[in-house]
Amino acid sequence: MKSERARQFLAEFYGSFILAYIGIGAAHMTSPLLNVEMSTTSIHVALCGGLGVALGIFVSAGASGGHLNPGVSVAHAVLGKNRAP
Repeated sequence: MKSERARQFLAEFYGSFILAYIGIGAAHMTSPLLNVEMSTTSIHVALCGGLGVALGIFVSAGASGGHLNPGVSVAHAVLGKNRAP
């Protein structure tokens, strides 16, 4: 990608999306509203949440540092502390 800012933005977006998709999906699997015949417990949610964080950081670490926090991303952009790999 030609623009470094666009590359960093997309890396943060994909990392945050993966984190939210896996984490929220795992939390919904334990919902009593679902009529799913599965025995999921809170340990499953915790493990999937950790996996979501790890994968999100892995996806975005090369382009933007992998912090996955929009507040940190905006602060780094404002202060000019974004590192270029």
